[in-house]
Amino acid sequence: MIQCAIEAQNNNEPEFIVLACLLHDIGHLLGNDDMNGLGVKDHDLLAYYYLNELGMNQRVCYLVKKHVDAKRYLVTIDSMNYHNLSYASKKTLEYQGNLMSDNELIEMEQDDEFLNILKVRKYDDMGKEKNKEIPNIETFIPLIKKYL
Repeated sequence: MIQCAIEAQNNNEPEFIVLACLLHDIGHLLGNDDMNGLGVKDHDLLAYYYLNELGMNQRVCYLVKKHVDAKRYLVTIDSMNYHNLSYASKKTLEYQGNLMSDNELIEMEQDDEFLNILKVRKYDDMGKEKNKEIPNIETFIPLIKKYL
């Protein structure tokens, strides 16, 4: 999650996108594994409700909520996106609904936050480097407080 946020920062994204990147997988820390060792199936929704209850900025909450849909969207429109997923991401996709229906694709593309949703996913994909040096999570406390 920190790598994802750093990627967004390095690309001069607005703070709300950086924060959504930082928090997008927090639901995995809030629930119990229900995907055979791969985390929490509905971590996107769990995170959305948790952050919403804390009073987090609604735009940040929404981007967190939609990051799984971004993965589903991208693998639906381009099979190369699926082939580029890690094994774990392919397995979690099965639990998360697999490919989108035509109606889901249309709904996604008409979303006012469509491009920002895809950005969070893009930085998520970029932020998976093993053994990469990252800043301490406390670095982001001022940003978190600003959006609460």
